[in-house]
Amino acid sequence: YLPDAVPRPSFGHIVPAEPEGKHFWFTGGLLLGWSDPQSTPVLLAGPTGALFGNDGSSLPLRAGYQLDGGLWLNADRTWAVEGGGLYLSPRTARADLAFLGDVPVGRPTFSPAGAGLDPLSGLGRTGGFSADWSTRFATGDVNFRREIFRNEHLRVAATAGYRVAYLAETLGVGSATQTGDGIVRYEDRAETRTMYHAGQLGLSAGASYGPWTVDAIGKVGLGVGFGTTDLTGMGVGPGGEPLGGFLARPANVGERRDARFCTMPSLAVNVGRHVFDRGRVFLGYSLTYLTGIARPGDLLTAGDPGGSGLALVRGTGPSDFWIRGVNVGMEWAY
Repeated sequence: YLPDAVPRPSFGHIVPAEPEGKHFWFTGGLLLGWSDPQSTPVLLAGPTGALFGNDGSSLPLRAGYQLDGGLWLNADRTWAVEGGGLYLSPRTARADLAFLGDVPVGRPTFSPAGAGLDPLSGLGRTGGFSADWSTRFATGDVNFRREIFRNEHLRVAATAGYRVAYLAETLGVGSATQTGDGIVRYEDRAETRTMYHAGQLGLSAGASYGPWTVDAIGKVGLGVGFGTTDLTGMGVGPGGEPLGGFLARPANVGERRDARFCTMPSLAVNVGRHVFDRGRVFLGYSLTYLTGIARPGDLLTAGDPGGSGLALVRGTGPSDFWIRGVNVGMEWAY
């Protein structure tokens, strides 16, 4: 949130002259936001098509917390150092499906002979399918700020600094099939973690009329995302014999690391009102976007539990991730 370059009166009160020297501001806010759903291939299918996958696995609306602050470095309030952070509370979602009867439902498989279904139900079988997915995200930045334009109602500033972000996601998939010989179980889990470091440039503008303010802040980070991906899986046959994972096969399991160029643009627009001489409340919208990363759905490739010898390829993206939401908060300036 863009602080006032020059404090303004509120409700007709006159703001007393402030002492020369350094001053600072602090902003605290609550974000109610949504994150980008995880995209996956088709993981469960029936006669009518895909039952799970081939779309985004979304998470419910959840809360986040944002703190920002800064310090003016000169009496004219044209130079400042500022910083802030956003934390989005982790959330997990789960889907459980059970199938009975003669309707064929199964998990897609691929073999040299073509695509097919490993049946969970139908042909005398009953079965179940489950999936769970989660997301954690946090980011922070620190910047030097230089005011480049100011008049009675408008101010514009440029920023340059450093940004760091952390994104961790998981996707677990499991199934159980009751056959004439017993139960066959599979469990696979894909995990991705990205630590992002970047230089950052930005531009902010603020307009005021009486006690009301409107602010817009845009930033773009250009840097490197250090990614870790991990794919694990296991299966158990009717007699307790190990089968390996359904999606996690010997050719694509394990932890891998890489580094790639990523960008991180962000935008925030706020409308505020002074409620006393040194404080104001605001309501706004924000969007943060991270490009060029690996996500759990990128790691999942349809398997061939029949052991046909098909060489499986593990994907690594790149994919994108975003967070958007409505934020409300308050700023104090001293």
